[in-house]
Amino acid sequence: MHRSELFSKAQVVVVHCLGVKQGENVLVVDDQSLTPDTIDAFRSAAEAQGAAVAVLSYRNPRFIPLKEYCLMTRRSVLSASLEEEEATFPRTLVGAVSNSDAIVMVSSDLEFLYSKIVKGILSRGVRIIALSYLTEEGIVRMLPSNREEVQTLRETTERITRIFEKSRTAQVTSDAGTNLTVKIGQYPVLPHLGVTDKGGKWQLLPAGQITNIPNDHSAEGTVVIDRTIAANDYKEISEPVKFTVRNGDVVSIEGGVEAEKLRRFLESLNHKNMYHLTELAVGVNPKCKFSGIGAPAEDTHVLGCVSLALGCDVHLGGSHAGPAHIDMTMRYPSITVDGKQLIVEKGRLVA
Repeated sequence: MHRSELFSKAQVVVVHCLGVKQGENVLVVDDQSLTPDTIDAFRSAAEAQGAAVAVLSYRNPRFIPLKEYCLMTRRSVLSASLEEEEATFPRTLVGAVSNSDAIVMVSSDLEFLYSKIVKGILSRGVRIIALSYLTEEGIVRMLPSNREEVQTLRETTERITRIFEKSRTAQVTSDAGTNLTVKIGQYPVLPHLGVTDKGGKWQLLPAGQITNIPNDHSAEGTVVIDRTIAANDYKEISEPVKFTVRNGDVVSIEGGVEAEKLRRFLESLNHKNMYHLTELAVGVNPKCKFSGIGAPAEDTHVLGCVSLALGCDVHLGGSHAGPAHIDMTMRYPSITVDGKQLIVEKGRLVA
């Protein structure tokens, strides 16, 4: 990968996504899970804006590999206090993020990103862009190339967000047999804009997803997952898995080997909330693709993707804590809100 390509992408992120200005204190955080060239690209891009840049490198004692991505929320079940978090993460890291204007987290430490520590610094106006699990190839392929791409994706995400904010029911269907109805509106819609132009915000890149948490106990129907399930060894599944959903929870899982693997994984987690159906989301990023072996953060952002999840949703603003968050995607789904407006039709964004 050419360093010039990385620098070009980093410059767009620093200038148009993070909004770095001359004289600001910018921190680049590195947990040693990504490449040195990526760190250098973002450091150089921030310096080119006239910022005072520091790079903090640390080793995450509980690094979660990509194939175990779903376990990123495992601390939520423990409801760790701020004091416990501060004892877990290096004090130099806590101090550095607390004294920065803007932060680029070139790391795979999602536990820190979703921590109470970060929530506290956001309340003081800090801006954060996180690039978790992104390889050099992923950065060059998926991140925006110019200001126009940043703005176009933001506008699309905001447009779909407004539709969901005005809606109260959503129905997901597919030719494979999915027919699920949920109520929405109890929880705020979460747009992944990719832009932190206002203080007190953080965004995970790649951007381009709109997330809804279904109202408690409202999900009813059948879900057939036939593309990907991020249950520990994230990959494209070889056969469909059928879920029956009642009162917001999965009550049966049917299928072959893939269904049995999922049942055993859920049983191993030994937590009732792992059968909670959550995160009804729509992807709108044309640069993302269904990789089958890549991070769910890319797959669920694909233009026209409709995804659901099992388990924890507190990191999204929900009320169900748990040891894992399992993203799931379908082939050629449709989603309709309030019984009348199509947002996605057989895998194509139409709203």
